[in-house]
Amino acid sequence: IGDEHFYRTFFKEYLHFINVIQDNNSLFDQKIDTLNLLLIDSTGLINSIDIPFTAPCSHGGPATDQIRLIYVVDHRTSLPIYFRYVPGNVVDKTTLIPTINILKSYNLNIQMLIMDAGYYSNDNIEEMLSQEIPFILRMPDNNTIFTNILEEYSQTLRIPENVVVFNQRALYVRKIIVSIAGTDCYAYLCLDPTKEAKDETKFLFNNHEDKYFKLKYANKSLYFGKFLILSNKDISTSKIIDTYYARAKIEQIFDIAKNMTGLLPLGIESEEALRGHLLISFISSAVYSIIFNKLSKNNLFYIDFIYDLSNLKIDIFSNNNHIIHELCKNQRKIIEALDLEYPFQVKVGNIRKAQAILNRKSKGKRGRPKGSKNKPKFKEFVGSQASTNPSSMSMALKRKPGRPLGSKNKAKAATTDSSSLNMSPKRKPGRPLGSKNKAKAATTDSSSLDKGS
Repeated sequence: IGDEHFYRTFFKEYLHFINVIQDNNSLFDQKIDTLNLLLIDSTGLINSIDIPFTAPCSHGGPATDQIRLIYVVDHRTSLPIYFRYVPGNVVDKTTLIPTINILKSYNLNIQMLIMDAGYYSNDNIEEMLSQEIPFILRMPDNNTIFTNILEEYSQTLRIPENVVVFNQRALYVRKIIVSIAGTDCYAYLCLDPTKEAKDETKFLFNNHEDKYFKLKYANKSLYFGKFLILSNKDISTSKIIDTYYARAKIEQIFDIAKNMTGLLPLGIESEEALRGHLLISFISSAVYSIIFNKLSKNNLFYIDFIYDLSNLKIDIFSNNNHIIHELCKNQRKIIEALDLEYPFQVKVGNIRKAQAILNRKSKGKRGRPKGSKNKPKFKEFVGSQASTNPSSMSMALKRKPGRPLGSKNKAKAATTDSSSLNMSPKRKPGRPLGSKNKAKAATTDSSSLDKGS
């Protein structure tokens, strides 16, 4: 399964399936009033395997040896649709354009991309603008555009007209038009009061004893609780937060892959084994996502689904009877949510087996069927054909013991056949006549004595 050809063949068929369900919203019964979104993100697979893809990576924390796993997730269906793996020391922003080109090579319909700040770079923005790919991307804090917008609009951001409610949170959002690579883009300056308080508390706790505390506070306080979302599509401020935080679905997929499909730890020794392991985990994650979609409509969580169904018991007896235990309330909800047909009555294996035997067609009499071209056995031949066809009887007769007539194998010494004895007589003891080897001193041959031996 880790073969490169199989890997490519699978995604060719799987992405065709994704294209079909993208055009059929009713398959998952979700009402989508926005463009179909593709979510791109990466995660680290920490390991100590001696392969070229294992490399040190910090990624915002302590450096560890890891492989970077890139997932692409479809927002509409919540299904993972593609994965790549790169060495751990490859930064995210360099993987974006190759990932886009690969998806296009599979003829995948890219309507909009959503990414985190790690994928931001001027080259990536210009490439997506040139390919006319809609995107939503968070801008890093150290970006010049972000700093300029903060200095100009921070003082007028906290007004009632900019309030946006999202997931039981209230934020301030303002849309600003900026020019990037000669193209008008839309920057959404956001302020989260809850995050602002946390950022300020963390800064005060870590820097209150620093001798440059006042200077640092003046420079850093401007960023507390604020972030900037960049897009080349004009989206209303009431929807931009909800659309961007759709990224949470890809985090759910990573959680499923790592905790439910056995993605970690990596027990592999080659790239082919790695590819096969990641592909099996990918397929399992897709299956979990389909189950999760069905359960979520009934307010059921997939962790409960695993635990509840694991308590379902079936007694199997020696006579092949299957007795299914009673279902609890949650188990019944899960069975209904997954549209499964469940056997609630007792199944008796012996009755089904007996009915199958009675309904089975007869195989006829035992033995060789009439007209068969197989050679008859010796006893069968003698009993049926010997009297009518004596000449062919020799074909079925058993061979007598011993060497067959005309055999080129040498006869054994005990054979009494005079002709075969002449072919392979036993040599007499002593030195053969005409031998050039010298005779032993004890030889009594007079002729050899006269010669001085």
